[in-house]
Amino acid sequence: MRVGLGRGAVWLLAGLLAAGWPARADQVIWSDGDCWEGRLQLSGQGNLRFHDGQRLWQWRLDQLVSLDWHPATQRLERAWRFLEAGQTAREETGEPYPTLELDCTVTLADGRSIAGHLLTTVFYLEQGTETRKIVVRRKLRGEPGEAPADVRYPTRLILASPTLPGRRAVRVSLAGNRGREAEVALVTALPATAAMPVKRRPDGRFDCEIAGTGCVWAVREGASIDVAWREAATPALRARLEAALTSDLRDFFDRRALLGVSTNDAPPETVLALVLFSRAGATTLGGTRTQPWRLEVCRWRLGADGQNQFAARAVLFRGLRAASEPLPRITLHPQSDTLIVEEFL
Repeated sequence: MRVGLGRGAVWLLAGLLAAGWPARADQVIWSDGDCWEGRLQLSGQGNLRFHDGQRLWQWRLDQLVSLDWHPATQRLERAWRFLEAGQTAREETGEPYPTLELDCTVTLADGRSIAGHLLTTVFYLEQGTETRKIVVRRKLRGEPGEAPADVRYPTRLILASPTLPGRRAVRVSLAGNRGREAEVALVTALPATAAMPVKRRPDGRFDCEIAGTGCVWAVREGASIDVAWREAATPALRARLEAALTSDLRDFFDRRALLGVSTNDAPPETVLALVLFSRAGATTLGGTRTQPWRLEVCRWRLGADGQNQFAARAVLFRGLRAASEPLPRITLHPQSDTLIVEEFL
């Protein structure tokens, strides 16, 4: 089964991108799937403060396209107490509780993406007559008895900046014999490599938002994921990115499978990689499913001098599996002819 956009749908999508539709509201997407819309403001008149591991950055909201958070660490911990005063021996007490540390990728209006962590920030989301306070911290702690997946936090913040007229809404329906549980994901490559909001409608179709070009569509059904991907790898380019996956990306995942390489209408020096990240080693997660995985689109800038500059990454799908369970089956489809894009009514 193939997944993607048919030739006629591609022309329709191009027309939608050129139509000049108004940008939608700012959005806050939560880890439980909830989505809030409104107008975001920072507490006071300050800037966002962001650390990339080497320097502190400060930006206004109107300089940003999006912020994406993912857990850099997640573990179960327990409270403890010293057995005797003045002694170092201690014992754990109570039920385990989850702790997470969030890393963040900021996508700027000039197309750059910078990875690091956001210092504690207070946002206010205006929704008509109601205002919601959103406090974003790097370190999170859940309640005793919860799992890390139960901790609620924002995974994505999207700014509907008037300086970015390329944001458009489309409606997608799946062709073929898809079940009601099939999920759709969308990542755009440029100017920002970022996951786009996708909402399932009661009629089985999906409302999607597109901000940029180089769309990567994916459909997940059960243990299978189909990705619309135009492969453009030469042996030399694939070898270069295989090496870059080891040298440029250091994170919690200890296995990286390079599934595809594409330019996807990007400039010649920009290359996209479809990568399945997974964890085979021990984790601190409880329960039977302790091994996380993520299917991501990663972007590099390749210099003529042989240097690689990792630019950005965005998640299509993620999940947990038991150590004995296989990873999801990923199938690439160069001809994108089973997703139909219709004008958002």
